[in-house]
Amino acid sequence: MKYIIGVDSGGTSTKAAAYSLEGQLLKETQTGFGNLLNNAEEALANIRQSLLNLFEELGEDNCQMVVLGVAGVDSGDFREVIFENLAPIKPETVILNDAWMAHYALLDGEDGCLVISGTGSIVIGKFEGLESRVGGYGNLLGDEGSGYDIAKELIKAVLNAFDKGETYSKLEKKLLKEGDFSTVFELVKFVYASGKDQVANLSMVVVEEASQGNEQAIQLLKEAGLKLANQVSMLIEKIGMHKSPKVAVTGSVLVKNDIVYEAFMKEVKSKYPNGEFVRKNISNTRGGYSYYKRQVTEK
Repeated sequence: MKYIIGVDSGGTSTKAAAYSLEGQLLKETQTGFGNLLNNAEEALANIRQSLLNLFEELGEDNCQMVVLGVAGVDSGDFREVIFENLAPIKPETVILNDAWMAHYALLDGEDGCLVISGTGSIVIGKFEGLESRVGGYGNLLGDEGSGYDIAKELIKAVLNAFDKGETYSKLEKKLLKEGDFSTVFELVKFVYASGKDQVANLSMVVVEEASQGNEQAIQLLKEAGLKLANQVSMLIEKIGMHKSPKVAVTGSVLVKNDIVYEAFMKEVKSKYPNGEFVRKNISNTRGGYSYYKRQVTEK
């Protein structure tokens, strides 16, 4: 049976899946991280092993195309490095940024915007041949509405209360307790000494308190949704898709949190009443099949 392979190479794992030419999922496999920024040699080995796992069961000769969605691929000369490393494999290989892989997975190659909000955030989209993006500049310069941003806003609230000599709110006290920070200076030291994933994990304090009806937590999540909506609006206007925009969302902040999503959707709809929304939990590996199908259709 002929098939397509889609590979989602992320910072923690590499997921590969084989799809029939009709789009049926045939086989999935998972190896270690695939982000070359972590460790190029190990990431390449994980990507290669994920392909070999599928070839072993389904046959390399039957594979029509391998589509890789790779985090950090636009940094340095990683595309060339990956192509060189995978040169021995027979199927045609295509490399996409992991964000565009997700775009294909959710929008099936059609025009539209994709909002990604997890640890970080970015908005990408295409319309009538024009592709563009908004945000995605990392935790120091952007990542609005992300898990990191939510945590940062709560941390700033704690520092603001300290500077004013005010009593900490219930939410702010919980942050200090959950992080085992006896002073705000320990909190500040943690932020500057930790990776963005560790800081973003503090946003779970906000999520948990919001589920218990804490108004400060709910407001922080709503503000994250509004920030993401603003990013989408900028991209819609930028690519001229304001008449009937199609907007897909992915990432834990938008897919798993209804407060963020509802605030986001309400704000976008207030500006674009004819907007269509796509919110579903789907593997980015599906983007490999959608990319292949689109290429075959356009030939």
